[in-house]
Amino acid sequence: MDNILEIFPGGASGFFGNKIYDIVAIPEGLLLVQITKALTSEAVNRAREASKERNEGFIKKMASVMSSGSTLLDRYGEKSMEEILNETPGNIFIPKASLKKVKISRKTDSSRETTVTDGTIIKIVWAEGKMKLTFGKNLNVKETKRFFEDTFGI
Repeated sequence: MDNILEIFPGGASGFFGNKIYDIVAIPEGLLLVQITKALTSEAVNRAREASKERNEGFIKKMASVMSSGSTLLDRYGEKSMEEILNETPGNIFIPKASLKKVKISRKTDSSRETTVTDGTIIKIVWAEGKMKLTFGKNLNVKETKRFFEDTFGI
C-alpha cells in the first residue's frame, strides 16, 4: 500500500490484553491489523536467517531478532489492503464513512505514591462496533487527536 498515512503499532485489546493490533490509517479509513504469534514467529525466523546468512556474531544476531518487529511494520508498504485484511481472521477494515468517534487518553497508574503515565488508550467507535486499544508507549495525545480530526473529521 502506498497510501499509508500513519501507523500506531502494538495496541493491546481483549481479555488481559491478549490480542495485539496495529492501527494503519489510510485515506479510505482504518485497518485494525491483528498481530498473531504466527506473524511474530515468522518475522523472528526471517531475522534469524538473514543474520545467519550475514555470518553475524551472537550479539548482532540477538539485536536482529529483537528488532524483528519493525519488519512487521514494513510489510504494510509491501502488500495490498486486501492481502493485509486476509492475513488474519481478526483483521478489520473500518471505512471512513462509518467512523463515529476516536477518543485518545493517557493510561495512568495511580497505585503508586505518585500518578504515573503508563501508556496511551485509543477507543474507536464505528457503525458496526467499537474497540479499545492500550498502547504501552506514550503517544502524544494532542498530536494523535489532531491527526484523527484532520484526517477523518472526528
